[in-house]
Formats: sequence, C-alpha cells, structure tokens
Amino acid sequence: MEIFWIIFYTILAYLIGGVPSAFWLGKLYYGIDIRDHGNGSVSHLNVELILGKKASWLVRLTDVTKGVLAARLSFPLTHQIEWLSGSEAYILTLTLGLAAMLGHIFPLLAGFKGGQGYYVAIGVLLAAHPAMSFMFLGITLLVYSFTNLPYLAYVIGAISLPLFVLFTRASWDDKFLPMLVFGLVIFSLLLITHLQNLKDINFKTVTARWHGSPFRRH
Repeated sequence: MEIFWIIFYTILAYLIGGVPSAFWLGKLYYGIDIRDHGNGSVSHLNVELILGKKASWLVRLTDVTKGVLAARLSFPLTHQIEWLSGSEAYILTLTLGLAAMLGHIFPLLAGFKGGQGYYVAIGVLLAAHPAMSFMFLGITLLVYSFTNLPYLAYVIGAISLPLFVLFTRASWDDKFLPMLVFGLVIFSLLLITHLQNLKDINFKTVTARWHGSPFRRH
C-alpha cells in the first residue's frame, strides 16, 4: 500500500507539472494556439514575444507554483509512511519535483509538447531548498544581464547547481548525493530543452522579428 501511494503522488506531481498554462491562456484569453506562433513552444519567452509581458509573467508564476505544489506533495506522504523521514523524505521531495518537470516538458494534456522547465525547477527548489532557488535565479539574472541571451543564462544557471553542491559538499551531509543528482538532472533537462535555441546564432534577430506580433498586450 505504501508503494501505491508513492506511485500515486508521483503521477499526481507529473499531472500538476503538466498543466499547460501557456497553452490554455492563449486559447481561452487570446483565441490562439501559442504553438502556432513564434518558435512553436509554450515557453514563457514565446508567450512574451507573442502575447506580451503580462501574459508571460502570469505563465512564469504559474510554473513556479506548479513546482512548489508538486514538491510539497511529499508532506502528506511523510505523514502516511513512517519510514519516510530525513534523507528519504528529501529524496521524495526532489523526485516529485522531477516528475513535475517531466510533466511540464512532456504534458499529457497538450500532446506531450510542453515548456522548457526553468521556472518549474525554481519552484521545486523553492520548496526543497529556498537558498538554492535564489542562487539559481541570481546566477541566471547575472548571466542574462551580460549576454542578453535568456537560454544561455538558464543553462549556465542550471550547471551552477551541481557545481555549488560539489564545492559545499561538507555542508550537505546525507543530502549531498540526492541534491547533486537532482542538480545534474536539472542541468541535463534544461540543456536538452534549450539546445536548439543555443544553436541559433541569429537568436537576437529572431527575437526582434517576433516583437512585431499583433497579439501582444503590454
């Protein structure tokens, strides 16, 4: 029965992560399929370029919330299952967070064509280790301020997670390996989802062209 509940909550975390907020926002409020415009993704950047900043920030906040809620599903489980405590509970929190990220990237409700996962990852870290989420966000913003390339900033921010864990190994105790693996997986997922954009050497030109979208509402 304990395994059943772990599987149940993992699937629930996947479904929470898979709520296609950008897709539904485009459909219900703007009357368009966001995937038919811009770069064809449901990422917050595509939403900003096509629908404007307000819509983009709504999607970002929704994504962060999805990550927090999915990771927090570990709380009821730790009360139901006695042996889930300490490092086991921490591993469960990170696992549920990864399930949410996979749900966001491959959403069942949007034909498995989803977003890129950055803000869901922020939400998961906010629930599991708030200081890491602020470091992740801070490095991302720092890189973006120098390069003006968001995709590059996301990936460099992501690689900072496992590197930081390695450099501060002594302070993690039994949470070292779970967080290291989590950081490596987050980096791998963000690298994969942003790889095509990183290859686009004319990204700034493409961005400027998208800014002329007739759907944008500032």
